[in-house]
Amino acid sequence: MQKLLQYKEALYYNKLDSKLRCKICARYCLIDEGKYGFCTVRKNENGKLYLLNYGLVSAIHLAPSELKPIFHFKPGKIWLSVGTYGCNFRCRGCQNWDIAHFRFSKEKPLGEIIMPEELVDIAIKENCTGLSFTYNEPTVWYEYTLDCMELAKERGLHTNYVTNGFMTPEVLKSLKGLLDVFRVDIKGKEKFYSKLCHLKNYDVVYKNAILAKELGMHVEVVTNITPGYNDDTDTLRYIARFIKNELGEDTPWHCTRFVPHLYLSHLPATPEHLKKHIK
Repeated sequence: MQKLLQYKEALYYNKLDSKLRCKICARYCLIDEGKYGFCTVRKNENGKLYLLNYGLVSAIHLAPSELKPIFHFKPGKIWLSVGTYGCNFRCRGCQNWDIAHFRFSKEKPLGEIIMPEELVDIAIKENCTGLSFTYNEPTVWYEYTLDCMELAKERGLHTNYVTNGFMTPEVLKSLKGLLDVFRVDIKGKEKFYSKLCHLKNYDVVYKNAILAKELGMHVEVVTNITPGYNDDTDTLRYIARFIKNELGEDTPWHCTRFVPHLYLSHLPATPEHLKKHIK
């Protein structure tokens, strides 16, 4: 029997008359009755904020740590990697745009409903070291990942977020003791975030990287070097100084090569000489 898509009431939001203030990510969307948040998977319905994609898996794979990439936490081990639909960034060059840019208000989702108990059972059966929430921003289905991580911890599994780091501090703090690895994208400075990610308060990402470290999570940073947006020396030095001074010299920094996608298909891939220089 086919499982039906489940709604679940959101854990972090405030009521403001007929509007609801979502407090999952730092956009703090103010959502009218019958409308959706920026991520498109949270909806104000009858005065309550609902997560629309609880358990809806758009992609599921077995992948080694190095593909996260995580090189310094359980190297060589296999993770059960899962993603859903929606994102709070919708980056213009997103390689997973078909699921991240998905709009629940306009499109019919495809995928498999996998409840937390089932997901953990699969990870155990496949001898995985843990669960990795990836492919799109994990916090868009925060309530689901939370339930999964609680069960995963009970059964000795590790947990990982491959994240843009734009959740609220309340959400990140709630994951203390549950989230082992905070693999965060630090994309650049204001120019990158405003033009390619549709936001201005990019400093939230930097602050959350520090907070994750303080909460005892293993932190690894990724910067995708995008020609014309964050490949200048000033930006790269800015990120490098932040990592060294705020996260510690032992914090891994992965500089990855940009490959043209979606609205940035006109850009060239990161030049080989730059790739070698930053390796």
